[in-house]
Formats: sequence, C-alpha cells, structure tokens
Amino acid sequence: MITITDKAQEKIRAIIQSKSAAIQGLRIGVEGPGQYTMSLDENPPRADDTVIQVNGFQVFVDAQSAPRLQGATVDFIEDLMGGGFKIDNPRDEAPAPRPRPEPPTEGPDAEIWKKVQDILDTMINPAVAGHGGYIQLIDVKDGRVYIEMLGGCQGCSMSRITLKAGVERAIMEEVPEVVEILDVTDHAGGTNPYYRG
Repeated sequence: MITITDKAQEKIRAIIQSKSAAIQGLRIGVEGPGQYTMSLDENPPRADDTVIQVNGFQVFVDAQSAPRLQGATVDFIEDLMGGGFKIDNPRDEAPAPRPRPEPPTEGPDAEIWKKVQDILDTMINPAVAGHGGYIQLIDVKDGRVYIEMLGGCQGCSMSRITLKAGVERAIMEEVPEVVEILDVTDHAGGTNPYYRG
C-alpha cells in the first residue's frame, strides 16, 4: 500500500526512539487531496486499521485513508531548511492556493512584506521545492507574518513541524522586525484559529 524509503524509515525510528512514551506505531491518514496527517500513536491499532510492518515500527492506516494511500511513497528530504517528510501520491490533485490580500503599500508592514517575500523567493522556496512544497506569504499585520505551506508537504503534521521551524528561523534572523510567524496551514481549520482570511 505505502512505500517508506530507507531515509524516511531511519528518521521515523529516530523520532520514535527519542520519545519517552511507548509508541505503538506511526499513524498516517488522508484529510483531502494532498493533505495528510502523520503522528506517533501510543495506542494499539484500531479494529479497522490496516497495519503495515516496517523495519523497526508499525504503520497504522484507517479504513477511509487506506484506498487513498495506495501507491503512495513517504520520503524524508534534508535541505537547508532542516528537512521534512514528503508524501508522493499518484492519486493527488494539487490544491488551489489560498487567495491572498494585496500587500500593504505603506508603513512598517509594507516593508516587512517586501523583506519576507524576498527571503521566500531567494532562500526558502528553492529549498522546500525539493519536498515538492511551496511557502506562500498570505498577510502581514502588526509585524505578524502569516504563511501557508502548499504542495507535497501540505497537511503532513511531521513535515510541517520540521519545515516551520526552519522557515521561522530563516525569516526571523533576516527580518528582526517580525514579532511572530503564524502558519495558516496549521491553524485556519481549527476551532480557535489565529487567522481567518
């Protein structure tokens, strides 16, 4: 059903071994086209899960996700941003980018927008392209930068954590005026999102 590359297996085993809790397996699910969840599960597999034995750990896939993950490949790609998991699935259709507001034309936020967009264009997006990913600047308000992760890494919780840390570090080192970076990909669908477009 799912192919997990040697590099991804090595990284997953290392993450599992770093946890103090007893991990039963890695759960992979599908939320929508190009949108995945990957999380470590401390619970045994559910009755309707498909359980895949991998070298050193198990993968749990729920019944709804199983047919949509047929032929998918999980890989781990290292780059200047720290690396992340990438899920290639021949069944995916690329999600449409979120419409974004026009950049502010004056004031501190306009300057921040220009600087952050330049970093995305020259440093970050060339690096995350190796994951099949793309970071889009959504908005800047009061020094807070709103970004969205698209492409091959969108929806994968483990890759979002890894990539977001690298993206935040790169932006905040280059643009000290930024007070916070909020990932719309993570938070817009939650019960208490930081930002609604």
